[in-house]
Amino acid sequence: MKVLHVITGLAVGGAELQLRSVLQHTRHDAEVVSMYNPGDVAEMIRGDGVRVRDLGMTRNTQISKLFELRDVIRAGGYDVVHTHLYRACVYGRLAARMAGTKVVVSTEHSIGETHLERRRMTLGVRALYLGTDLCSDATIAVSDTVARRLVDWGMPARKVEVIPNGVDFGRVAFDAEARARVRAEHGIPPDAYVVGVLGRLDANKRFHLVIEAMAKLIGERTKLLIVGDGADRARLEVLAREHGAADHVIFAGERHDVAAMFSAFDLFVASSEQETFGLSGEVTPVELSRCPDVLSVTKAEEDLETLAEDICQVTDAALAAYNRMRSVEGVKLAEDIAGRADTIEDTVARVEAQSPQTVSAYRERLESKMREVLASTTIDEARILTETAIFADKIAVDEETVRLHSHLSQLRDMLQGDEPVGRKLDFLIQEINRECNTIGSKCSDLTITQDVVNMKAEVEKIREQVQNIE
Repeated sequence: MKVLHVITGLAVGGAELQLRSVLQHTRHDAEVVSMYNPGDVAEMIRGDGVRVRDLGMTRNTQISKLFELRDVIRAGGYDVVHTHLYRACVYGRLAARMAGTKVVVSTEHSIGETHLERRRMTLGVRALYLGTDLCSDATIAVSDTVARRLVDWGMPARKVEVIPNGVDFGRVAFDAEARARVRAEHGIPPDAYVVGVLGRLDANKRFHLVIEAMAKLIGERTKLLIVGDGADRARLEVLAREHGAADHVIFAGERHDVAAMFSAFDLFVASSEQETFGLSGEVTPVELSRCPDVLSVTKAEEDLETLAEDICQVTDAALAAYNRMRSVEGVKLAEDIAGRADTIEDTVARVEAQSPQTVSAYRERLESKMREVLASTTIDEARILTETAIFADKIAVDEETVRLHSHLSQLRDMLQGDEPVGRKLDFLIQEINRECNTIGSKCSDLTITQDVVNMKAEVEKIREQVQNIE
């Protein structure tokens, strides 16, 4: 079967080299037409024994070349015409149909979200591509991402077939001797870490981002090796100088010894946003840590005396700060407890004032009740005095209030001392609480009962604060 491959040009590039790889493995009688610029890859293909014609186009709108290509196809009697890249697809598909070729196939090597090869996806570009696709039987997409973009662009999904780019691992196999040779050629030390990029120097490749990202990392032990040539080289060289990295960013120019160049790399970076077809991912911290000088670990000489002195200084400072904090906290606690003790003492004074009035009120109620019961009978005054004395003795809280005043005085003395008083205060609070309970059990007067409740509330708050005191 005779197959004619029509491609836009044959300067060194991914699609061009991929075509050569296809030709090296084909079982068919194949020939190649280059629309223009039959560069180094054309010579490689001729060297492999495949005929290459140069159509000699000088501009995109050279319509006469459409008919010239039709004549080449018709004269060759090809069974299949296989087009590659935008210009070849537009001209080749039309010419093949005009020549009466039975099968016309296209391969889409590079379609981005916003660009087709290096062309912006304008309405005109899209119309020419989809219009001439009517003359094609099928389009091969080199990845699922390319296939999706073609369908999103308007190409029928039934006409798109995914055949991933093949990789000739023998062509890129590691070669230790080549690694040493390439590094020596560019003055790169054998133990340096080399980050590499490879491809046409074109803005779409975004090699400028690699330079900007690597500028602060590269040095004597880390180099950036840029392999390839193109219109963007001058701009990239200026960028490297602006970042002060010109001595460590090495431009190798266009190279055909791809395996040797890959062997010289320690890390290969694919920076193009629209040409990696979903194969590239984010650079992880693990990958970055493999670059020299990104992370470094040094072990300082241990001086035990200096280390001990530093530890002691830090410990002393920490203890001093701790003691200052305790001192401030202690003052605040003492102020709070003393204030609550004053509140309790004021309440005790009210209880002492209210207690005698309770006895007088009891005597008046007793006399009133006896008169009501005995009516005209003479009341025994001595009996009333006896009952009143018995009641007064039962409700007397003099002893409890005296002890409360004593306990509160002891509490203030403890707060003024310098010794640990936590346990003593805890015991003293129990005694104060006991005296409050006794007063509450003796007195039935509503006012005194309310005062006892208030005193116990203050005692409980003091108890909570005492738990923070040593």
